[in-house]
Amino acid sequence: ALVVWLTVPHCGDEARHWLWPFTCALALTWITIFSYLMVWMSVEASDSLGIPHFITGLLVLSTGTSLPDAIASVVVARQGLGDMALSSAIGSSIFNMGVSLPLPWLVYVALQVPLGHGLDQVPLGTSNLWVSLATLVVLILVNLKIMDSFDWTLRQGLAIPMLLSFA
Repeated sequence: ALVVWLTVPHCGDEARHWLWPFTCALALTWITIFSYLMVWMSVEASDSLGIPHFITGLLVLSTGTSLPDAIASVVVARQGLGDMALSSAIGSSIFNMGVSLPLPWLVYVALQVPLGHGLDQVPLGTSNLWVSLATLVVLILVNLKIMDSFDWTLRQGLAIPMLLSFA
């Protein structure tokens, strides 16, 4: 946190409002660096402990990347913006599947092939990917049904069935 505080300019006041493009670019740069380090350390830990990468990604990385979304959803829900909290949660999953997954692969292949270091395609190395995708689709459908049964109103009673659907 200290390195981010030291390198990313604060643009919240009127005098430095013009710095917002730099703030955004530097924040995204640090997110990229920290994400890379998190994945690298997760792979190293799973190799050292003999845990399959699939399990580490499912349990550790997905939790680490979802916590900021969960915190943002809590903040906006407390402000009375439940629709924004729900949209953020659903939109995050859609963005992950539509952009966050294919874009890095596209960049990797685009950079590796001209340099002569890579293939024009990269195998995922798992035959169980369809299980993960099917689970995601079923989980989304179940949660939509749960929210519908609560009349699309966020309240405490909604938390228990949603958490149980995840377990």
